Amino acid sequence: MLLLLSVLNFYSIQKDVRYVSGIFLNYTAIKIWQITVIILLQSKAFYDIILAKLRFHIGEYANLNDEIFKTQGLIFNNQIHYKDLTVPAGVVTFVIGKNGSGKTTLFKLFNKTLTPSDGNILYLGRQLSEFDPITLRKEVSLISQSVYLFDSNIKENFDLFYSFRAKKPLDDEEIKKYLDICCLDFPLNGDCKVLSGGERQRVYIAIYLSLLPRVILLDEPTSSLDDDNSYKVVENIILFCKINGITPIIISHDNKVVSKFSENIVRIG
Repeated sequence: MLLLLSVLNFYSIQKDVRYVSGIFLNYTAIKIWQITVIILLQSKAFYDIILAKLRFHIGEYANLNDEIFKTQGLIFNNQIHYKDLTVPAGVVTFVIGKNGSGKTTLFKLFNKTLTPSDGNILYLGRQLSEFDPITLRKEVSLISQSVYLFDSNIKENFDLFYSFRAKKPLDDEEIKKYLDICCLDFPLNGDCKVLSGGERQRVYIAIYLSLLPRVILLDEPTSSLDDDNSYKVVENIILFCKINGITPIIISHDNKVVSKFSENIVRIG
């Protein structure tokens, strides 16, 4: 009988120990999770990602009823006739169509590099013709496939573009952040003259992202990249735009990129 009681007491104690251990382990797991969440929330990058996703899902960062661009009876050079189109604010819009259908021309019309022969373009509800071209291009940045960089290094190019805007130059760490967004791993003293066409375009994108326009028009930003890098560059640019309230409008022939990232599609031709 004494032996039986001893055995029962032993198992009872074991049960109590397991119960207490379970409480302790659960409490420990909860505390670890709480500490992890606090650390992540203190990370600006993590906070920005969560904020961007929240803004996107609840529509806070942009009223999706707002229109960045709207065209009416738009014709260029009496040759290219565009169907009426609308580009909503804060939405990732891809412009697709056959070669020669007028996609790049549309971008140049949007930032007044070209002038339509007929029809209207509305920007934020106002006639585009009312805007001063220089002022407009600070808000609506066009990144074409052939970009202009100075025959100097990457940092000097950033500094020169900032001097034209009478803005304080970025420090080295800030420049590297924008290069990282565009998946560029080059020293800041790297010579821009030796970069490929696609690399030069991405340096140019990095510069103009840093200037925080209202709209960025990207003409085939991934044409020289493989699939993995295409996805990463576009994903980075879109996330940056969402965090900073920039509307990206992108020309692309890459159906996979369009399918993965588009929230609105404008078909030309």
